Amino acid sequence: MLDLIRGRINLGATRLIYAVPVVVAISVGLALDLTLLGVSLPVDPVARPLPLWHDVIAAGPAVAFFGVILTPVSRRSDMPFAANGFAPVISMMPDVFMFRTASGLAQLIHGLRTSELMDATVTGGSVAILIILGMGFGLIVPKLVIDYFGERVTETES
Repeated sequence: MLDLIRGRINLGATRLIYAVPVVVAISVGLALDLTLLGVSLPVDPVARPLPLWHDVIAAGPAVAFFGVILTPVSRRSDMPFAANGFAPVISMMPDVFMFRTASGLAQLIHGLRTSELMDATVTGGSVAILIILGMGFGLIVPKLVIDYFGERVTETES
């Protein structure tokens, strides 16, 4: 996302295109395992759902502060922002939503077609995409703000 915002369209698109087969490979592997073992991952969450605004209040500041901390660490270590942030962000990915979506798709492929299953599969995939986009913006916005003000301070000191 940072590459796309900065106008490095080819690089950003290449990274997004690379991410798709990785997610598909993980999902296909999960679907094959579930099929071979004859089990299915429940598509519907077992916990009671939180309202979106609760989730935003809980997760939004955590991701934003991660970006605030990661930017100076990247500068001090003289490493790219993405290199320092990739591994920790992967652990925050919405795996359970992607896995439930993959399980729902596998069940749909095997002929189980109920409106509840279709709704839960589409909802899980949509939530995963929204979480990924939200995390991306939550990491990028603080970095862009810190970079902007850092450049202004450097210019005034010179």
